[in-house]
Amino acid sequence: MNESKKITITENETGTYFDGWRGIYIPANVILMACDHGFHDDGVDSIVEKHYPDEITSYDNDDVEREIADLEYYLEIFEDAERYLESITELPDGYFMGYNEYDGSWGVWKCEEDDD
Repeated sequence: MNESKKITITENETGTYFDGWRGIYIPANVILMACDHGFHDDGVDSIVEKHYPDEITSYDNDDVEREIADLEYYLEIFEDAERYLESITELPDGYFMGYNEYDGSWGVWKCEEDDD
């Protein structure tokens, strides 16, 4: 697996990373993305090593998604992975990483300002 290094995202790289149609498997894809950038979790590491012995070649793998989603602490691992990605990622000013409240997709989004 890759070692941790800073990720810089430009405004051209913002938007959807994982479409809402992935449903309950979006967290598995985020976990894989984090693993690809140096995140480690014992349960996830064994799954990733089984399916990707050399390197992660795709985040869209039904078998891997299901196995990760079946882990006992799936959502806690997702939250840790998301925090990990946030800690190593430099975003453009006024952007955040996470779910889009309108369509359920996960990615990098421009913060909306309240006009209230």
